[in-house]
Amino acid sequence: MNDPGGQVECSSQACSSNHEEYCEHCHKVTSYLNQLRKTGKFCDVVLLVGEETFPAHKALLCSAGGYFSAMFEHDLREKNAREIELPTVCPSIMDGVLDYIYTGEINLGDLTQSQNVLIAADYLNLARLREASMVHMKSFLTTSNFLHTLTFAEQYNFEELSEIVCCFAQSNFTAIVQERKHLEFTVDQLVKVLKSDDLVVEKEEYVFDAIVQWIMHHPGKEGNISTLFPHVRLCEIPESTIVDKILRENLILSNENSLNVALAHLKEVMYLKGFCDDQVAANRKPRQVVEAVILLSGSNQPLCYIQSMQGWYLMPSMQWEHKNTPITLCNGKLYVTSGRSGIGLIAQTEYYNPQTNTWSSTGSLPASNYWPGLVSLHGFLYLVGGRTPTSRLKTVWRYDPRINQWDMVSSLREERSGPAVVTCMNHIYAIGGRKNPNEDLSTCERYSPQTNEWKQVASMKTGRSLAAAATIGHRIFVIGGSEDSGMYQLAIPTNEVYDCLLDEWSLIARCHADRVAPGICSLANNIYIFGGRNQQQSLTTVEVYDSTTDKWQVTSNCDKLLNTFSISCCVFYLPKKHLQTFTRLTNNAGQNLDC
Repeated sequence: MNDPGGQVECSSQACSSNHEEYCEHCHKVTSYLNQLRKTGKFCDVVLLVGEETFPAHKALLCSAGGYFSAMFEHDLREKNAREIELPTVCPSIMDGVLDYIYTGEINLGDLTQSQNVLIAADYLNLARLREASMVHMKSFLTTSNFLHTLTFAEQYNFEELSEIVCCFAQSNFTAIVQERKHLEFTVDQLVKVLKSDDLVVEKEEYVFDAIVQWIMHHPGKEGNISTLFPHVRLCEIPESTIVDKILRENLILSNENSLNVALAHLKEVMYLKGFCDDQVAANRKPRQVVEAVILLSGSNQPLCYIQSMQGWYLMPSMQWEHKNTPITLCNGKLYVTSGRSGIGLIAQTEYYNPQTNTWSSTGSLPASNYWPGLVSLHGFLYLVGGRTPTSRLKTVWRYDPRINQWDMVSSLREERSGPAVVTCMNHIYAIGGRKNPNEDLSTCERYSPQTNEWKQVASMKTGRSLAAAATIGHRIFVIGGSEDSGMYQLAIPTNEVYDCLLDEWSLIARCHADRVAPGICSLANNIYIFGGRNQQQSLTTVEVYDSTTDKWQVTSNCDKLLNTFSISCCVFYLPKKHLQTFTRLTNNAGQNLDC
């Protein structure tokens, strides 16, 4: 629930304790009121939803604002009514919506349930639930279902959701074209995706190819070339390709407007540098960002892997080395904190600002450690577990970037060094880790920021530490790790997936190489793992897992990049202009290192 109005902020331990007591009190009260609702006690209104009835309390409904507040606090016919009909709401989710109104908590469920909750939240004018539903739906988007979600958003005029789906399509455009899903776009939908500066595409001519494919798939739509072609960024296509390919395409030759655009661009780049008229201005601006994987491999200089370009780069250096610690994205910036360096343990946090292409320090942590988990949720960083030279930790710290402040939140239920930590469905999961020198945990805990509580969920089939974890939708994939050996180098040969909706673990396919402490990230419904170590050596391979086929494939081998004990990584949208300042890595022959 919301913080009490007028409460004075204080960093003292006493104030923090009072705030926790207040939150606990609010949670108990609202939970009790919700239980009264469910048993029909002291209710003064009945909501009619389809064929079902839901007793409730007008006062609690009004507290949510929006629809109910306007209905009961003004002289409307329903103000004194005993029964209120809600024709737009789906009966199957109404009890969950009431749970949210009373307690602030709701299980948004799968994609279909989230859609129904969104419709209800929009109808009842529950702004925060509306926003939460759309954020939750974002986690379910795949190249197979995004178009269905986009159609749903347009049908109900959910502009924010439509924007979310279009951003997904722009980020995964290559995979969408490969699966020929772009052929199902309407012309307006295709324009919205193509015109964005944030479209992620390896080569701009692929945009032109996608347009031609779309038109050929829709007989009678040839005239749309004049609508679609202006969204091809001709400035990023070599002149030879324009002459040899685009100007030889019958669709261009048969459309005067498109032909004039192409010829005007050639005139600009080949003859009249500095001249620019309105006709070619839109085609001159390059796309702005590219999807990248940022990796830490133990030095103070992060690596940048661009899958769409199959290229590796060195980023600007950090001030400190950060070994045995994760990297994560929060509020558009990359954060690295704690870990080891050449001088021992460090308690420093650094962040990368893509606007300035530089690393900066936020100052010191309250305490130093290594092998922690680090995740971002709702604009905060959470540093979970880890260890010092003498002990393993169950402490959890939360960082607010807006005020540059670390605060301790509820501790884990047990100590965890090297846990796999991820966010999924608005919760934080701490999975596995080492508790004692010879005890690798199979247990898993889930943290709710709203209640500030860790709760036990289903345990893995195998205890493991220094495993890697990533999420796709409502599933958490846990890869590799170390088993109970007294050392961190005996790699576990199994991988598992956790279903957050079912609270169940299942085994998935084994990697080509078993790994301890690999880097991991999810890209377009696939899981990528980088490097790591087994009992013999450091690993230099990159593997990709297709969650739809349950198969692994080795995609590259990068000896110069990943020959280290542990890797941490995350996905980041990098301004393309910065690639010009990065160092592209080459092999011994001086060729670009393309993996």
